[in-house]
Amino acid sequence: MPTGFHDVQLPPDISRGATGGPVYKTTKVESASGYEQRNQEWDSARYEYSLALEAWDPTRLAALIDFFHARAGDAYGFRFRDHADCFAGLAWSGDTLVLGTPVQIGTGTGALTTFQLSKPYTSGGITRTRKITRPVSGTVRIFFGSTEQTTGFSVNHATGVVTFSSAPANATVIKAAYEFDVPVRFDGDRMSINIRALQNGEWQSVSLREIRE
Repeated sequence: MPTGFHDVQLPPDISRGATGGPVYKTTKVESASGYEQRNQEWDSARYEYSLALEAWDPTRLAALIDFFHARAGDAYGFRFRDHADCFAGLAWSGDTLVLGTPVQIGTGTGALTTFQLSKPYTSGGITRTRKITRPVSGTVRIFFGSTEQTTGFSVNHATGVVTFSSAPANATVIKAAYEFDVPVRFDGDRMSINIRALQNGEWQSVSLREIRE
């Protein structure tokens, strides 16, 4: 049976208890004198998470088991909300997400009609750009400079590609603000649960790994 991606989100009350984040891959060779030669193998990070709750309640555990069965272990990917990093161009105002500073996703050429959603990470004058493929439906806002566009474009929520009905004019700065999920899969076909008492247990090994798209 072919495998693929199920466009469903892991229940937020389960993902909120996860730990994890970006992982890079770097190989290191150390000389006899202690100097290092480092080789960066991945230009962009791959995210990994662990669902490790020290205590569970029967309702959440049943939901996780159902979800694991429905994905057939790691056969099918799914959406995961990384509560530490799940939006671009937005900002918190109390407990509400509001418009912040939209992020640039491209520049018009007068001919190009498609643009990929992305999110920049900048520190010390260095910027790394993350490709975003799973925006949350109904959250994507598009801007030409500081002017919001309400019509004339569509968003593919399975690829993160924004398509304009007419090509933006040359030199038009195209920006976006949106929420997004991370495409992940279970990192393995086995779920290990340690049941220590009738209403007391812990999840031993439920790990997630980002799927590059």
